Amino acid sequence: MSKPDHRGDELNGASERAIEDARELLERLAETYEGTAAALERSATLAETHAERQQRAGRSKAAEDEHRTAEWAREAAQRARKAATRAREAAQRAPLARRRLTR
Repeated sequence: MSKPDHRGDELNGASERAIEDARELLERLAETYEGTAAALERSATLAETHAERQQRAGRSKAAEDEHRTAEWAREAAQRARKAATRAREAAQRAPLARRRLTR
């Protein structure tokens, strides 16, 4: 009499762990993107403040550079937020794969 084959159970368990690990990784990635976006917004605010100082000091070229830097930082923050949203959406879809594995 042969022993029961539990490889399918082991593979299913390993797959579920991998899916859970991926979900957790995506959540951490989303948090990292959110932190990056917040830092970029702070940088944009600082660049705008510097631009105002440069303008008051009569250094219009330096002020323009600071305004461009602020705009770049805001656009980068927006991209980071979008990436965070995509990572969170992917993390939410991960449990669906678990259900498919158990069918």
